[in-house]
Amino acid sequence: MRLQYRAALVVLVTLLGTLIVATAAQDITVADAIVAAQDLYGAAAYEDAIAALNQLAASPVASDRELATIERYRALCLLALNRLDEAASAAEAMVRHDPLYAPALDDLSPRTREMFQQAQRHVLPGIAQEQYAEAKAAYEAGRPQEASSQFNRVLEMLDVIAAAGEAPPLMADLRVLAIGFRRLAAVASQASAPPENRPLPHGQAQTAGADRPASGQSAGAAPPEITVTPPVAVRQDVPPWPRDLPVPQSAVAVVEVVIDQEGRVQQAQMAKALNPRYDQLLLSAARNWTYRPALRNGQPTPFVKAVRVELAPAR
Repeated sequence: MRLQYRAALVVLVTLLGTLIVATAAQDITVADAIVAAQDLYGAAAYEDAIAALNQLAASPVASDRELATIERYRALCLLALNRLDEAASAAEAMVRHDPLYAPALDDLSPRTREMFQQAQRHVLPGIAQEQYAEAKAAYEAGRPQEASSQFNRVLEMLDVIAAAGEAPPLMADLRVLAIGFRRLAAVASQASAPPENRPLPHGQAQTAGADRPASGQSAGAAPPEITVTPPVAVRQDVPPWPRDLPVPQSAVAVVEVVIDQEGRVQQAQMAKALNPRYDQLLLSAARNWTYRPALRNGQPTPFVKAVRVELAPAR
């Protein structure tokens, strides 16, 4: 039986080598080669599986999801060999390749589950912040549809972080900001869409005669544009710079605040920090700022506002 098992394993390794070569020539998909490597893992041939997976990871045709799967099985093999640091690195590489990919946790042992969740806790917050910055840049560059999709991805990552446990406090602030900007991006997308692609107002049903102009309205007339009026500060005081701290050469801070329909600040975050001690004073003050709320077509609406603060030494 042992000889038969060894012979079967040699056949499997040979097959996997053939698949890898064929994959480079694009005759066999990377997915086929991954399945063969998974079979090696299932046969407890961990070293052979790692060697094969290492070759697969260098494939120029592998997608992000396939690379994440490769790193998942590398992590499992390394964990089985008790190479814990290498396994943790492979798990983090899995998250970097595809932040929203993860094995089904119910199928894992507690030890393995903790390894993957630790990788998510360690890597995902940084990726989420980078994605948020890219989404915000797309919104500010006038690409609201692209920004809306990216903000959705940020929120999906935050869901994964929350499920992994022990989410950094900053992630709660990031969620509020992402939701606020997603709303703004949705408004901007709707306003920039061609008239025929704009959705009807909420609660308005499409009728058989909806494509006919109303009396006195020309057929080519566009519906009214959506207008958004920014909030107006009512109270926006800032704390003085502490006397015992040297003032930096460029004493400029930027605070992002999420303002609700009542004009109250729901969340505040430093977009440009200066000093940890002063940043906390500024954030504490920002949470008490009040505004006349932003208006969307005359109705109060949430708004995300960046406030630039220029500082001088206290006298």
